[in-house]
Amino acid sequence: MSDVPTLTIEIASDLVCPWCFVGKRRLDRAIERVAPRVTVKTRWLPFQLDPSVPRAGVDYKDNLVRKFGSAKRIEDAWARLTELGREDGIAFRFDAQKVMPHTITGHRLVAHAQSLDDASLTDRLVEGLFRAHFCDGRDTGNLDVLVDVAADAGLEREATRAMLLGDAHAAEVADEIAEVRALGISSVPTFIVDRRFGVAGAQPVETLEAVITRALQES
Repeated sequence: MSDVPTLTIEIASDLVCPWCFVGKRRLDRAIERVAPRVTVKTRWLPFQLDPSVPRAGVDYKDNLVRKFGSAKRIEDAWARLTELGREDGIAFRFDAQKVMPHTITGHRLVAHAQSLDDASLTDRLVEGLFRAHFCDGRDTGNLDVLVDVAADAGLEREATRAMLLGDAHAAEVADEIAEVRALGISSVPTFIVDRRFGVAGAQPVETLEAVITRALQES
């Protein structure tokens, strides 16, 4: 048996949160750094930044302007994120995005992948969902888009479509969103290590590595 300990990191995230995409890339690098010393298992927890978005989605930029106050403020934030994204290998294309999607169906898809207990599959799916939305300008609230991303990650296309057309994992996602709120989490990404340590925001790789190391030392 391996003597390498195992830690679980839960990531509270929404699929339309650009900082969550940045945070994922940074967590990936932190996990690579600690890999010789610890095995890290990840689990994605659903969060909705804007539960009021209808199932059909809304205009992307108009929605953000209403939320944050001005087009210039949004464009300045996009410019900053685009620059930061390059540092983490993300080619943000905010100009390509037309629809702010409702994210519950996407969260159900992630829950489905996690239920299969295949960490690599789940990672490919989450990465694919972020990339589809932020880099390709695709509507990840659209069923066909979700099925395409799922298939690219390795899920069977028609079985995935059938699952999403039903209500599989809907109650689970609703319960987990409530649980995340009950934990006091109000912004994402938030990283929870073994339910003992937490850090909010797309922290530098070094900070995430330090939190993992501390959890390992105090386990």
